[in-house]
Amino acid sequence: MKYLLSLGLALCSFMILIGQPGIYSESDMEFQDMFFEAQLAKYKGDTDGQIEALNKVLKRDKDSHAAYYELSKTYKAIANYELAEKYAKKANSLSNGNEWYLLNLADILELRNEYGQAITVYQNLQKLSPQNPVIYHRLALLQLKSGKGQAAAQTLEALQQKDGVDEETSRRIFDIYRDNGNQKKAVETLKNLIAAIPDSPRLMNNLASYYMETGQEKEAQKIYDQILKLDPKDPNASMAVAKRNIGDSTKDANLSALMPLIENVDLPLDNKIKELMPYLSTMKKTGQTTDDLEAISSKLVSLYPNEAKAHALKGDILFYQGKYTDSESSFKKAIQLDDRNYALWSQYMQCLWELEEIGELETVSEEAIDLYPNKVTAFLFHAISLKKSDPQAAQDFTTEAQFIAGNNKSLTDRVAIVRHWITGHKTSQEELSSLDYQSFGESLYLELAGDLYASIDKKNAQKLWKQAIQLGANPDRLYKKIELQ
Repeated sequence: MKYLLSLGLALCSFMILIGQPGIYSESDMEFQDMFFEAQLAKYKGDTDGQIEALNKVLKRDKDSHAAYYELSKTYKAIANYELAEKYAKKANSLSNGNEWYLLNLADILELRNEYGQAITVYQNLQKLSPQNPVIYHRLALLQLKSGKGQAAAQTLEALQQKDGVDEETSRRIFDIYRDNGNQKKAVETLKNLIAAIPDSPRLMNNLASYYMETGQEKEAQKIYDQILKLDPKDPNASMAVAKRNIGDSTKDANLSALMPLIENVDLPLDNKIKELMPYLSTMKKTGQTTDDLEAISSKLVSLYPNEAKAHALKGDILFYQGKYTDSESSFKKAIQLDDRNYALWSQYMQCLWELEEIGELETVSEEAIDLYPNKVTAFLFHAISLKKSDPQAAQDFTTEAQFIAGNNKSLTDRVAIVRHWITGHKTSQEELSSLDYQSFGESLYLELAGDLYASIDKKNAQKLWKQAIQLGANPDRLYKKIELQ
């Protein structure tokens, strides 16, 4: 309706003009009517009608660049890029230097992956409209797509020389140089940005981080020292300086060397957890590193008793060691502090499963469903908890889980395992082999899959149970299953 109203206003305006004697001839008015016919078809969504009307215009005037331009846009809209390019080039040849025509042509050439030609068009646009920053960014993007990273960076640098340094353009220039391995130019770009926006700890941290990433630790430390002069409590700089002060001992396997960092109350909890992540990712069930991680997690809980993250970290470490009762307590406390983190609920329910506290699992999973009605695994935990007490309800919850999972294979595979496990029907080798066990990051589904395989393929059952143990499942319970095979 809006478009028809606009067209009506245009027609009214045109009628007022032609109503004045001597301004337009009858032939002129007929020619204009053809254009209005094309525009009316366009607003109605009548592509065929629009093309027909524009072709009438061209029969009347074979040099009508506007008609060629409109035809080009029409064919572009229906993804006929070959004809769109043909008419765009014709329009440009008849009206050389028209920015709208050039922009249309460049867009079509890019859609056809004709990057070289599109680059040439944008370079012409750059000369016609040197003040338009969008043209520089589009040109640089095309240069990148065509493998001309250096040229792209130079295009953006030319924009900054004209308009001044800005953060968004600098970020793009930096990304180009970093991806091309040009460390010198990458650093130069970050330094230029800092010079343009001085006394910004955030920008200085970007430079320090890149120095660390490229092994230039001494240069990074200089920047961190400068940051602390501006903001003595900056978390990244504080952590870097604190690590430097305790020396290289933090690189040792003995994590106790990190304790001074952990005990430093001026350092944010998030940064401390970040320092622990490499050790957590390679953590074993026993050993000095594991003992140190447990001690550190206990210290974090004492320093941050009201932070769910601290309790969750301790819960993870305890769970992987097989200390399920203590792990359950940690996750329960974490949820009391922050019940809006589903990962905490998931791990809490896993602990209850390992402890075989099925009644509590039923209660907790029901609470999780109330808070997270779209989480498939919450429904699956609840279904598992109802297997003995209410098998029909358990099946109903797996049906609901299947509906929520949609076409997500990773989730539908989990649903399939739980559904087969609940019904107790013998599952075929073919059904089980179609499931992607590598996508399971939780021990629960590997254990249940092992249970399903137990009656048809003992070797595979044992393999899956052992994998579940590696992911933190209760070894006492699973090794009993393995011994019975």
